[in-house]
Amino acid sequence: MQGTDKQVKWANDIREDKMATINPELDKMAVRLSSKPAELAKVGALRDALTGKPAAYWIENRDVFALELMRAVGREVLKG
Repeated sequence: MQGTDKQVKWANDIREDKMATINPELDKMAVRLSSKPAELAKVGALRDALTGKPAAYWIENRDVFALELMRAVGREVLKG
């Protein structure tokens, strides 16, 4: 994660909290899509995109509901 040490610590706390809500949803999606490799790959890409966001992203979006973040980043992933 990019940012100052203080930003990274704060962002990690925010990310952990948000991902605690998002990961179970991604896991459910992965189970439902397990027979569709192309769709399953999108779930992995979404998880990677979320965890790869810089510290500033998590700090700026700290008040956004976790599932809203998941949908927004999902749209980014689908657009490519």
